[in-house]
Amino acid sequence: LFNKRIKKSLVTIGDSVTSIGGGAFAYCSSLTNIEIPDSVTIIEVEAFYGCTSLSSIDIPDGVVYIGGSAFASCSGLTSIDIPEGVTSIGNYAFAYCTGLESLTIPANVTSIGNNALDGDHTNLSKLTIE
Repeated sequence: LFNKRIKKSLVTIGDSVTSIGGGAFAYCSSLTNIEIPDSVTIIEVEAFYGCTSLSSIDIPDGVVYIGGSAFASCSGLTSIDIPEGVTSIGNYAFAYCTGLESLTIPANVTSIGNNALDGDHTNLSKLTIE
């Protein structure tokens, strides 16, 4: 959708949005922060793929599904706390997030896709799977 076109560092998504589409913000290298409303329930495949400057992400409690490669190659992310509502994490969802230091996956997650954490995660000092 906005693939490589966003030159802003902050994007705020409106409250009427319920799903962030596949590749919606892929390769938006200037994006450092995104505000996702509680109305979002699905983050689709490659939604934020390659957003290398994205430094933090606050995934709303209403999200139930994080698609494959949704945050892959987001090398600026340092910490991700997946909310209790998420039940499924797709393949390669957090692959190649080389700056990731902390990841928390709640007990409600019943499916973690193949290679969800593929790549170099030498900075990952805290991985919590409840």
